[in-house]
Amino acid sequence: MAGNSYPEFIEFVKECQNAQYAAGILGWDQETYMPHGGAMERANQMATMAKWTHDYFTSDRMRGYLEELRRTDVYDSLSPEQQTNVRETAWAYDREVSIPGELVKEIAKHTSISLEAWKKARTDDNYSHFAPFLEKMIELKVKMAEHIGYEDNLYDALIDEYEPGTRTKDVQVVFADLRERLVPIVKKIIDSDVHPNEGILAQPWPLEKQKEFGIMVVGDIGYDWERGRLDEAPHPFTSGAIDDVRITTRYNENDIRPALFANIHEAGHAMYQQGLNAEHYATPMGESIGLGFHESQSRMWENIVGRSMPFWRHYYPKLQAVF
Repeated sequence: MAGNSYPEFIEFVKECQNAQYAAGILGWDQETYMPHGGAMERANQMATMAKWTHDYFTSDRMRGYLEELRRTDVYDSLSPEQQTNVRETAWAYDREVSIPGELVKEIAKHTSISLEAWKKARTDDNYSHFAPFLEKMIELKVKMAEHIGYEDNLYDALIDEYEPGTRTKDVQVVFADLRERLVPIVKKIIDSDVHPNEGILAQPWPLEKQKEFGIMVVGDIGYDWERGRLDEAPHPFTSGAIDDVRITTRYNENDIRPALFANIHEAGHAMYQQGLNAEHYATPMGESIGLGFHESQSRMWENIVGRSMPFWRHYYPKLQAVF
């Protein structure tokens, strides 16, 4: 069907997504390089970005596009890729339009402020610094869930952010099965008389050499340094999309494992992001399918590959050469 508004629609979608990516860079900066004194300014910036993006995405312009493109005669004329972009955008629109913009703004601001409180609590090893911020966040998220609506469990309204279509009862079934299988295994390990000798790890691990070794490893397994970078953060994370995917790690000068396995883990996330189809950048077709699949990639590289005997047969001599 000729003459529909899909071209204008998809450009509008990209504008909205690019604003989200820009906010992501602000978030990355807050966790890596932003001076502590800039916390309140950054919180206000994040709040403004979140409110503006929400209002822009849920505007009458988007509603008009979706009303046309969701009509059966128009929708059926689209390619499968175009239908996916319309379907997923419509799902996001229906969800977002139910949430008041001021609540979106408040959540974004409180999230940013809470991060600084969490950093202090972690540094001081004092949960009480963070507890009131967490309590308020839960209150805000409950409000958000009530606006979105749910059938069985309040968390159903929120889990869609991470694993669309999943419900709390589905997760409970998975966890129950895992618990039944894993608890006896863990108990057997705890009760065993066999204890690995970790003496080889009880030595200084110069931070610059840890960084050198980590950069080599994640580059070897496929992380594209032309489209990424490695920095330090209180808790490792990955951010960005396709051609600018940044990873972070945390170093311990007395133990190489936290940084090394964080590097491999985050590289798993990042390689998935870098592997998304650039042709569909900033559209639903160019986004990850869900956090479950994302985490499968990071855990596969960290645990199945990074902790395997073949991996260390290859890298142990290289580790010795660096240290």
